[in-house]
Amino acid sequence: MPLFYNKTFTGHYPVGTSALVIAPTVEEATNMLNQKLANIGLPQKVESKDMIYVSHKSQVIILNDGEY
Repeated sequence: MPLFYNKTFTGHYPVGTSALVIAPTVEEATNMLNQKLANIGLPQKVESKDMIYVSHKSQVIILNDGEY
């Protein structure tokens, strides 16, 4: 199943955010992330265009390295 990540949503504190979502489509991944954010008190609208597909080839993606 496809893996997507997103680093564009607003978190609880003014630091970087990131999320991984496994879903059949980018639209479903977006819906799942929006629902999860609402469930943890961070309601907002993440857009499908901001979801980044992670291919299944060997790779490393740094989601947040602490750099402000």
